[in-house]
Amino acid sequence: MTTENLYSLSLDLVEQALTDLELYYFKYVGREALGLFYDELILNISLNGENNDLLVVEITPFDKVPMTEYDNLRQYVNKWNATTIWPRAYTSISDEGVLRAMCDDAIDLESGVALSQLTEQIKRILATASMFYEQLSAAYNQGWEE
Repeated sequence: MTTENLYSLSLDLVEQALTDLELYYFKYVGREALGLFYDELILNISLNGENNDLLVVEITPFDKVPMTEYDNLRQYVNKWNATTIWPRAYTSISDEGVLRAMCDDAIDLESGVALSQLTEQIKRILATASMFYEQLSAAYNQGWEE
């Protein structure tokens, strides 16, 4: 049985996991965070918590939702959150009046993390976020019918 080393969470470790997954990312200027484009999503990855041991991934879709669909979108998001653990979804209206369904995920890694574990967590986040947006798109295109 082989055991992997546990590491303190760091953006360098996140970069290694993204590289292992062959995902292309960028570093924000003036901000301790990484970003990447995945399918039609923008992911912002940062560390939070007293010791930067909380991995936070915020996901923004390219797609906008017409403001006339706000109530339907809110109901859809509430139903998602009531029946699904990850990702947490919410509606957002930008200062420019753009309506979107956003989602995020946060993982507490204060005990350390193996690189393979971090890689698997990132894969899970990508898969569940993609699932949310695929189902949302289908619901919207079908007139919000079940």
